[in-house]
Amino acid sequence: MLSENTDNEVQFIKRQFLCCVPVKDISWNNFFSNATWSRQANFFSNATWSRQAVLVANTVELDVVKEYPIKINYQVAFLKYVISRLEKLTDSDVNDDVYDAFGRLMSLVDCERYYKHYNFDFDGRNRNIILEENPNIISEGTTGLCSWQAALGLSEWCLQNRSLLTNKTILELGSGVGLTGLVVALNCEPKQYNFTDCHTKVLETLRDNISLNVNRSDNADNICELNVINLSWEDVQTRSEDFKDVEIVLAADVVYDSSLFPCLRDALSCFLSNERCSEVYFCCTERNPRTLTDFLEGLGKSGLNYEELSLPEQDHLCWSTEVPIRLFRVRGNAAVTIKSAIKR
Repeated sequence: MLSENTDNEVQFIKRQFLCCVPVKDISWNNFFSNATWSRQANFFSNATWSRQAVLVANTVELDVVKEYPIKINYQVAFLKYVISRLEKLTDSDVNDDVYDAFGRLMSLVDCERYYKHYNFDFDGRNRNIILEENPNIISEGTTGLCSWQAALGLSEWCLQNRSLLTNKTILELGSGVGLTGLVVALNCEPKQYNFTDCHTKVLETLRDNISLNVNRSDNADNICELNVINLSWEDVQTRSEDFKDVEIVLAADVVYDSSLFPCLRDALSCFLSNERCSEVYFCCTERNPRTLTDFLEGLGKSGLNYEELSLPEQDHLCWSTEVPIRLFRVRGNAAVTIKSAIKR
């Protein structure tokens, strides 16, 4: 169980910790500032002795973190930073709970499996999606073993636009470890959700993550039909009959390798040529503006109409804004228009 003994500030730090936001990028707000009385929280809103214990209880000492451990090196770095900041304060000593937790973690070594936790409140309930991930940029010959920030941005958009997804048959291209799909399947009430990828290890991890989260759900009996499909983009056209009922296609961080653009565009064209499939929504991290521009221009030349949508505020999930994330909607059977908006 996630501890409920938190004020909003500690809750926000907890959520960043659980999904392993780099320690240097964590927003601590006023946690290490001078003491100010909070009527809402009914205690001093800074790193007082008791509040340090609350922070530890809601991060490294959570039962769910011990059962599905976050990378130990990350937890150690998190507490090391906390201790360093606390030792510089003149009005607060370091709570023994902080030192005890640090000592416990220093005695541990990373296991073969480790996880990230995506915790948020939605529809009046606290949700926690747990994903086995490998944060190495390339592991097992693929980049699909971790959640990228575009998947977080797309997941946020889905939560804020749930009505567009409810009772729909959805297919996701490049599902990776399953973040966006699980956010949608567990919260947006689609009719059917189809996870797709084409790497053996990714599919194995994806199935494990789906099973883990469905089994932990308090609403497992009402979850829609979930399918995991081995699908490469090159095979979409030859297997189009298998996806005739798909109404919406989602994708996150699939625009990264220009050599894959032709087959990706053909796949999108194939889906949108089906009269039941009305829209594709894709979110991408703009690491190289030219790469994205080339892909968008290729969409136009393929007869696909696209428009850029506003990325939602981080109301439920949090991600780094160091590199821009952009969100697009694609439709077929429309006049080709090369949007000037792609030019920054």
